[in-house]
Amino acid sequence: MRQDIRYAIRSLMRRPLVTSVAVLSLALGIGVNSAIFSVFDRLILRPLPVRDAGEIVVVASPGPRPGNNSSGDGGDRDTIFSYPLFRDLERVQNVFSGIAAQRNFAANLSHRGQTQRAEGVLVSGGYFPTLGLIPALGRLFALEDDRTPGGHDVVVLTYEYWATQFGRDPAVLNDTLVINGAPMSIVGVAPEGFRGTTTMQRPQVFVPLTMAARMRPGWNGIDRRNDHWLYVFGRVKPGLAREQAQGLLNVPFTGLIRDVEYPALRSGIGSDRDRAAFQARQVFLRDGARGQNSERSQREIRSVFTLLFAVTGFVLLIACANVANLLLARANDRATEITVRLSLGASVARLVRLLLAEACLLGIAGAVAALAVAYITLRALVTMLPIDDRELLAIGINGPALLFTAGLGLMTGILFGLFPAAHAVRSSLA
Repeated sequence: MRQDIRYAIRSLMRRPLVTSVAVLSLALGIGVNSAIFSVFDRLILRPLPVRDAGEIVVVASPGPRPGNNSSGDGGDRDTIFSYPLFRDLERVQNVFSGIAAQRNFAANLSHRGQTQRAEGVLVSGGYFPTLGLIPALGRLFALEDDRTPGGHDVVVLTYEYWATQFGRDPAVLNDTLVINGAPMSIVGVAPEGFRGTTTMQRPQVFVPLTMAARMRPGWNGIDRRNDHWLYVFGRVKPGLAREQAQGLLNVPFTGLIRDVEYPALRSGIGSDRDRAAFQARQVFLRDGARGQNSERSQREIRSVFTLLFAVTGFVLLIACANVANLLLARANDRATEITVRLSLGASVARLVRLLLAEACLLGIAGAVAALAVAYITLRALVTMLPIDDRELLAIGINGPALLFTAGLGLMTGILFGLFPAAHAVRSSLA
């Protein structure tokens, strides 16, 4: 194999024009695919930047929900809970090392006369401890910051908001930030790269859940069991499988539905069938390693990436076809060489391996050059996006993207090199 590689390098260097054209074609085809994969990895494949993300589960409970149902990008109707039910669940559960709730809200931020529209997240006291996050500055919320409704005027900033608006100034601690007209004291900054548990949301601030009424003017449904609006997640205790935790959690949840929820909401449930379905409600624990997202958001993201990969894959196939034609032309030029090798006793498999080594070297060289194309493509994508989304997609070529690029280069080398190699060894010895 070493002998084949050395010969392949010499052979490619003897024809610099053909080699350059082939590498450039492959770089364009592989590069755009690598760029799209980098975005796909960031939005779909990459787990949350938290401790042991595989232990995080999303709590869902399909079934009737009489009253007001408010869902968004964080999940569908089956994954929203009322504030009282979340607190009940927080009190009786014994399968999570931590349980938390969150919901985004529109925020109007004002600091020293400068006002801007932004996005915030209402989080329970167990939000940051459950995720196992370490603050970049100051402290994060604890259970003590989420006890009394309307009584915790503190706020945690995202790292990106702290960097862009405050220039990473550590003196921001204990400063006042006015959110939707309510003065809040800045107590800390979230770690860099953490933007909440919902993929498509980009909050600037985190506010205690008990401040919901002050953050959402005109609304005060925090104590109403028929107002469903919170997303709940938890961290399964070590050594406990998700299915086992689900079964154990349904024991107290069934009691809550039967003894607390049903008597309080019975008047809002219409038919006997709906009443039976409500009383039969159970909880399901879904994988939360990649955050909380609605099915609609996931479908939209997948459909976009399916289209993108189809287009870029077609571009790569065209590049492979072009390189295969170049190799076929080279095989015709090397007919005498191939025939002499066969007549001297070289096996067909040995010659195919030699020619494939050249093709794979082209593929690897194309993959290396594709990194530059991928970087340029990513910067172009970010430039074309709205300004609010640029930081979300300020993505580089990370480890998974490098492996994807290398694998794609090797695979394309085999793909476009196999047919020319098989065609070349069919020479007539006569």
